[in-house]
Amino acid sequence: MVSNGQVNSVKLEGFMPEVVSSISRFVPVCGHLGLLPQTADCFGVRGNNLKDIERMKEEALRLQDAGCSFLVLEKVCVETAKYLSNILEIPTIGIGSGPFCDGQVLVWHDLLGLGLDAQPYKFVKQYDKLSTNVIASIENYVSDVKTKAFPTKDHSYFLSEKTRNQFQQLKGTNTQLGDFDLSTDFGPVPTPSSSSPNKPLLNKQAQTKVVASAKELRQYRSELEKNTKDAVVVFIPFLGGLHDGHLALVKHAKNVYPNAKIWTSLFLNPTQFNNVKDLETYPMNMQDDIRMLTDIGVDVIFTPSAQEMYPLAKELFRPFVDFYTLGEKVDEAKQRPGHFQGVGSVVTKLFAWVRPHKAIFGQKDFIQCILVTRLAQEFFPDLEIVVHPTVREPSGLAMSSRNNKLTPQEKQRAPLIYQILSVMATKIYLNSTSSDLSSHVHLTVKELRKIGAEFARNNNVELEYIAFHDPDTGFQLDDNLAIDGKNQCVTISIAGSVGKSTRLIDNIKVGKGVWDQFKLMKMY
Repeated sequence: MVSNGQVNSVKLEGFMPEVVSSISRFVPVCGHLGLLPQTADCFGVRGNNLKDIERMKEEALRLQDAGCSFLVLEKVCVETAKYLSNILEIPTIGIGSGPFCDGQVLVWHDLLGLGLDAQPYKFVKQYDKLSTNVIASIENYVSDVKTKAFPTKDHSYFLSEKTRNQFQQLKGTNTQLGDFDLSTDFGPVPTPSSSSPNKPLLNKQAQTKVVASAKELRQYRSELEKNTKDAVVVFIPFLGGLHDGHLALVKHAKNVYPNAKIWTSLFLNPTQFNNVKDLETYPMNMQDDIRMLTDIGVDVIFTPSAQEMYPLAKELFRPFVDFYTLGEKVDEAKQRPGHFQGVGSVVTKLFAWVRPHKAIFGQKDFIQCILVTRLAQEFFPDLEIVVHPTVREPSGLAMSSRNNKLTPQEKQRAPLIYQILSVMATKIYLNSTSSDLSSHVHLTVKELRKIGAEFARNNNVELEYIAFHDPDTGFQLDDNLAIDGKNQCVTISIAGSVGKSTRLIDNIKVGKGVWDQFKLMKMY
């Protein structure tokens, strides 16, 4: 009915993601958070404490994911509205929410003085009482919005000093609140870049550029540096076969670095596969991956061929990057000869061509994260490597493209890999935190490994290895080292299989300061 009525958009007030999802298939939906007409009994400012900020963030992101094309924020603290505007990909429209939303709106009867109230709401600037030209009043309003003469601090609401300090500590410098001193310097400011009147209504991201040529990629990077000197490039390389775990890295980049350019690559690197069958059966669809990255709004997708990446593949003296003694010291490298040499070589090329300021990798590939960090320290000292926590299924299974190769029966059993890690972590935890000092018997690496192996054997999991590492260096710890979880932190890694179809790897960091990253197992 709405679609047949040929309306341009429908506004749905409140948190109704299911309704938004249904209606947005037929007509663009405008969401509305903050003060709602349905809450006329409570005219307080919204987003004025940490709990409310977090709630509004979750609701805004859910509404965006459900299909909202833009979002109205009404009577929301300036800091909160600006934070939400930065993390969302869709435009925000403010009413009583400060000048940093992507657009502004006022109700007609407020703007023109049609109400019976002698004094309008604080966030209203009354342009007329219909005693002068109505059109002139509207034109004045439009002009004030464009020049940032409205809204000012007189029309806005702020967090208390205590809450604002808590908010900044919680979110760090990434809240992007530094364009003005909120309570003392709220004059007209330059229009935020995200509020350009020429940007598309339904998407704040520039059109994604897909590049297959290394030469074109380098040229495009040089042009970006020339035309946008302060541009920050965040790079996220992918093999392909994208899933929610991969997209979490992109969302993290967009949330933490809202003004950065997000560059990605899709390259099924043959040199990091020591098993030809594994390469040939890797679950990847290039067009699906490009669509997913385009939909989420990355700026660049680099999609080279093997020939483009390795033009000297058949030549003598072909250069590569290797990691000294790795194959002798680390179990994962022993199991996959040549794998990390392939990783190091391709990542070095990508870093050299993209020249990113930051690169994001997933914690699931623990040794890869360690080696890429070492590589950056050695050859790209200005590059920051960001490690994102492993994204898991509700069962605890680490998300992986290779999970698609599991049979239905194997998929049910696959969480056992994570449970093996949790059994050992639980033992460390209980031995380190018991109030009974006599029970503080710190087990050695060898003893803990035996506990994990026994659990695996009892559940028919075929193990390749269980290893304990220094979480910062990746070095494997000596079998006789006692693990004191109260005063030290370790990473436990594992590789194994629950059937014949595919090999699974995982790891968790346990010990001092990170006990919340695993589920305590009930058997201890």
